[in-house]
Amino acid sequence: MELVFSRKTMAEALKMAGRAAGRSSGLPVLSNVLIVTHDPLWGMWDNSQNNGDNIYLAATDLEIGVRMRIPGQVVQQGAITLPVKTFASFINALSEDDVKLASTNGKAKIRSEKGEFSITGASADQFPSLIGEAAMDSQLELTGQPKDEKETHFFSLASGALKWMVQKVSFAASRDDGRHYLNGVHFSLSSVEDKTLLRMAATDGTRLAVASMAIEEPLKKDLGAPSTREEKEVEAIIPNKAVKELEKMAVSVDAVKIGLQDNRMVFDAGDTALVTRLVEGEYPDYQQVIREKSVINLKADTGDLITVIRRISQVSNPKLPCVKLEIAGNRMKISADNPYLGDGCEEMDVEKAGDDVGIAVNVRYLMDALRAIDTQETLIDIDSELKPVVIKPSFRSDQGQASGKHLCVLMPVRLAVG
Repeated sequence: MELVFSRKTMAEALKMAGRAAGRSSGLPVLSNVLIVTHDPLWGMWDNSQNNGDNIYLAATDLEIGVRMRIPGQVVQQGAITLPVKTFASFINALSEDDVKLASTNGKAKIRSEKGEFSITGASADQFPSLIGEAAMDSQLELTGQPKDEKETHFFSLASGALKWMVQKVSFAASRDDGRHYLNGVHFSLSSVEDKTLLRMAATDGTRLAVASMAIEEPLKKDLGAPSTREEKEVEAIIPNKAVKELEKMAVSVDAVKIGLQDNRMVFDAGDTALVTRLVEGEYPDYQQVIREKSVINLKADTGDLITVIRRISQVSNPKLPCVKLEIAGNRMKISADNPYLGDGCEEMDVEKAGDDVGIAVNVRYLMDALRAIDTQETLIDIDSELKPVVIKPSFRSDQGQASGKHLCVLMPVRLAVG
């Protein structure tokens, strides 16, 4: 194999490959990046196939896998895997932008105008399939009729909408290994007539973030004709590591193709693609904690609220990082108490409908919820000091909600009396 490529372009691709590559010493090839002259996501190592002057890179830890396509000159077809950290170090150390790579017998030579490096790699035959099975006839494809009998669901989503939804919920996902089924984002699809409703949700048991969006494109099952009846809900739990990559994917296309089948999911954005195994387990029915109406409704300026809470949080107790919200009339008092440091309070104007109330919430969770708000004003719905608080953006009537809806639910903190 012989290639010519831009150092800067290769260095950027290797960043993503490095994050996806495995760390286990049990299978050393997982710490390598695959460099190949044809698409490793949908094709095997068929050197007779010519995809033009494109170079493909792939990396996987068997939980997630990434494929990147970068422009370059393919002088000779082929494939090799190289230690991703070593290869990235060599590429970053070069001063010239034009780089040549030639590989024979499991070794690669990297040449620039002023220098040459040699790296020992491994055969591409040792690299696992990104999809999961090694046989082509059992791989999931985003286009064309699936070749196995497993039910497959397909749809496309605007790249900006996908990023928006992930950012609105990912912060609430659990990192507790004891409840592995919460260690990710819950993804669900339901179809009615010619529209598809997409929901994403994340929770750690004490807070919940939900985002939803109506998609004009109907949900396709096995690429058959769209159904006019309501389809059974499709559900999946995307692991945290894959969710982080979705946020970082440099999407240069208008839409992302998404395929869901059995225990895996594929996000194909053309030059960049992500495939992930799904988290096993039954996700809790989070819809039960989302109230349609609340007794007390507040509206506050988002920027002012974040600024005040940030100041007051400086004196919150690190062992119990919470702030108390006391609403009387159209004033809200925000306070915190630290027995080892002191206390603080500040008041701000709010719009209120309902009774006066006081409630305490985790200040870190509250700040995460407020940072996700993308409107000038924030709505806070409260029923009592012992029931969950709902935080959501305020949409003016002329804004609409075409970009989707989202909210965050926080469990209150019970403060000791006396």
